[in-house]
Amino acid sequence: MGDDLKFIDFHSLQIENKQNVKNIDEKNKKLLREKQSAAETTAELQARRLELKEREKEGKEMESLFNEKTKKLQKKRDDIMSTRDDLDAIQRQKKVLQATITMNKQAADPIKFIMEKNKVMELQKSVKNWVRKIEIAELEAKKAR
Repeated sequence: MGDDLKFIDFHSLQIENKQNVKNIDEKNKKLLREKQSAAETTAELQARRLELKEREKEGKEMESLFNEKTKKLQKKRDDIMSTRDDLDAIQRQKKVLQATITMNKQAADPIKFIMEKNKVMELQKSVKNWVRKIEIAELEAKKAR
């Protein structure tokens, strides 16, 4: 009976050993799958980090471009306002000269009349030039937007 017990013990130990080996193999396979999953996750994380850096760089470039265009637009607006102020001053001066010419028409000296008429024509040309400059500046401001 001692031999039978030993054989049964040995046989049950073998069965238990096979079960343990099977469990170890399953756990090793599971561990391998988990390692592979961790490697894939790490690679994906690295790719996302690189993509984030690229997006941040693009964002900074766009912000810089936006600031530059905003400055240009403000400069154009300032130029337009300055030109309008100059144009208003020229128009006031034109009105003063036209009033002076009208008052002096009756007793105007022909030479003075011609000189005043030349000034008026020059001012009219200047007004046309300034109006055209304003139109050009407004078009450039629209393009900048």
